[in-house]
Amino acid sequence: MDRFRQKELLRLAPGEFGIAQLALHVVAIMVGDAPGGRQPVREDVLRLLVRGASTGDPHVFEKLAAEMRRLHISAECMVGDYIPAAVAQIGEEWHSDRIDILESTIAISRLQNLLRELGRAWSADAANPQMLGSVLMVVPDTEQHTIGAMIATTQMRRAGVSVAVQLLSSPRTLEELLRQRRFDAIFFSVGNFDSLEACRKLVTAARGVVGTSVRFAVGGAVPADLDDLRRITGADFATRDVCVALRDLGLMKTAAPVV
Repeated sequence: MDRFRQKELLRLAPGEFGIAQLALHVVAIMVGDAPGGRQPVREDVLRLLVRGASTGDPHVFEKLAAEMRRLHISAECMVGDYIPAAVAQIGEEWHSDRIDILESTIAISRLQNLLRELGRAWSADAANPQMLGSVLMVVPDTEQHTIGAMIATTQMRRAGVSVAVQLLSSPRTLEELLRQRRFDAIFFSVGNFDSLEACRKLVTAARGVVGTSVRFAVGGAVPADLDDLRRITGADFATRDVCVALRDLGLMKTAAPVV
């Protein structure tokens, strides 16, 4: 990462300094010679990540970075395993009334900030010669959280897909973007039942601009049957697996795992 980007990261608010430092460290692992690959989630490292997200303490993030280096935890594992596990744990703590809604929202926002910094640091277009095309990730304006979409976006970028993100999108803003730019596929992320109708309207609006020349995928944390999700929203298919989505959209020559 160049010095300009480091300075840009370090201009974050004081409470996010630890996130910036951790993002720099994770990217350093990714571009360095540390072993990668899928690894079991270590509970001690996960506790550090959850504690850092909950408190914003830069010293916790420094300790987490040191543990990542010592244990050779790769960027892929942080994005694909640790951050989703941390989100799940924070959600469980909220459901069990161990933390309140404000505390859980702030913690998840810090994890989302970390994902955003990682996503910005990675070069999507040249990462993997097996990948083709570009993707637009769309999140309806009815969604309160976007971390699931950010995780999927970061995984796709790591795999070599060029991904643009439109958060809290309305049909009008989506139509305007599609008139200006062309994508090979569009992903719609839905996290709750209340967003299904909003997603359907987005799919309809996008279809009105691009017709059938672009395929649409829908997924997300919404607890709906995939066939119902596809039917309700009008997307071409529904999945919760990034690798499957890329393969079915013709954006991957081989079915190599994303994480």
